[in-house]
Amino acid sequence: MTTLAIDLDGTLLHPDNYISEANRQALLMLPAETNIVICSARPLQPILSLLDDAGLRTVIRAVGAFNGAVIYDCRTHSVLSKTTLCPAVLSQLQPVLQSVPRGWHAFTTDALLCLPGERSGYTTHEAALFNLPVNTVTADELFSRTDILKITLCGDAEELALRVQTLRPELPSALRTFFTDQHYFELVPLSVSKGAVVHELTAKGIIPHATVMAVGDQENDLSLFDAADIRVAMGNAVPALKQHADFITGTCRDDGVAAALRHFISAFRNGG
Repeated sequence: MTTLAIDLDGTLLHPDNYISEANRQALLMLPAETNIVICSARPLQPILSLLDDAGLRTVIRAVGAFNGAVIYDCRTHSVLSKTTLCPAVLSQLQPVLQSVPRGWHAFTTDALLCLPGERSGYTTHEAALFNLPVNTVTADELFSRTDILKITLCGDAEELALRVQTLRPELPSALRTFFTDQHYFELVPLSVSKGAVVHELTAKGIIPHATVMAVGDQENDLSLFDAADIRVAMGNAVPALKQHADFITGTCRDDGVAAALRHFISAFRNGG
């Protein structure tokens, strides 16, 4: 096995927002030829900061941030690709989203955007978690921008599930949509996904055509499973992901990543 594609929240990260020592050591113990690819809904800079805090950036080959809208090469310290929502799609989204008061925000590379008077507690939480500012902009400005990487609908779990059920049929077909958590539902360009990160890195020769192991916990990890040969679901994963898993490990609170890597260590050492 030569590539480990792994999610952060609910997977590698402890619920208190850090990488445990057990998970850290498990990554460091992998063979040196292993290509570790972080695939996360988080913005790029907060991901790199987490890796730096854990002393892991030097062993990570690449990062797919914003669910794959930004792909970063850790070896060359460069952005390989960036995919934004085009103004035509945003224009189609405008009447749909403006019917959702205080329940969504948009992401650029370095900020969250929301409309006047519509900043929710979930927006404030994400901004604090990622250490990013929240900028208030008019609807005309937001829906004509060319730098929006994703839009996140947010809310209490039951309320959000009902809202998504109503809105999903109205969303433009040029979008890919998925839950990243029970409180967050994301809209990205159709070509963007965690699985697409693996395919693009392979096509560019960043990682080889070889065995891929994927580890995740949420709906947005299904595309990552599609791109993998070995699929590991966390113990805290949603049922839809567990149904597609080859192996179910412990929870993110109980160092499930370390347990999975111990289970498959011979596959890593033997190349697949």
